[in-house]
Amino acid sequence: MVVVADHAGYLDEPAGGIGVTVFFVLSGFLITRVIVEACDSGSWSMPDFVANRFVRLFPALLLMVAVVSVILAERGVSTDRIADRAVPALAYVQNMEPPRRFPVFGQTWSLGVEEQFYLVWPFALTWLLGPLPRRWWLVPAGALGLVVSIKVAPSFHQIYVYGPLVAVPAAVLLVAGAAGGNRLLELSPLQFAGRISYAVYLWHVPMLRLSGTSYDREAAIPALVIAVVVAVVSTLVVEEPLRRAWRLRRSQRRHQARPADLTPEQAAPRAGYSHT
Repeated sequence: MVVVADHAGYLDEPAGGIGVTVFFVLSGFLITRVIVEACDSGSWSMPDFVANRFVRLFPALLLMVAVVSVILAERGVSTDRIADRAVPALAYVQNMEPPRRFPVFGQTWSLGVEEQFYLVWPFALTWLLGPLPRRWWLVPAGALGLVVSIKVAPSFHQIYVYGPLVAVPAAVLLVAGAAGGNRLLELSPLQFAGRISYAVYLWHVPMLRLSGTSYDREAAIPALVIAVVVAVVSTLVVEEPLRRAWRLRRSQRRHQARPADLTPEQAAPRAGYSHT
């Protein structure tokens, strides 16, 4: 929401960089937890991990790039210019590309960073997460730190160098406080915002660019509404059904494995883990 508010002009540029920093901290925590729990249960597989990430992220990305590319073609943009923008986004290397005019897929630079992280971090991970403390003040302290970060970010000459120094500690407090449960963050509207957040991230920049309302505050609201509606459809019709089908397929494959195919260590139940 911080990133969208920045791109719509409701926060001073580059406050969106603070939102991206929070996202990277949260994503790093979640992915690390997924890897550690899989290793502890004996189910870790790098191919499965990469496949899960692909199913989670690529279909919605492909849909957005395809639809926006068709719109650009209808507006008379040449195939070469469309490809120059679409290919880096689909290949997760947008963050390595030089700045372009009309960066309709420019938001995917952070998705490129994320995908590159997925390929490196599992191999670099050599430690396990310990239990996080349950303290009531963690989320309020993190939220206050986030507000301060957004306020001071515009004063930094190099936001992506100095901004994270302020935002990362706040994001860590927020994640640590939320990990054990938090009533505010578990409110249904916030949960739904999180549910559609990936699709909103994908669609809001093209809608703002195509409507010419980037950073135009009130004028950007119709484009944002369209982006949210499309994001809801993308989440409910494309992303979630694909993920459910993928998980069902994996579950069926695991249940088809015969006990003789498993090592004694794999077949033996692990203490402290339920089978729910």
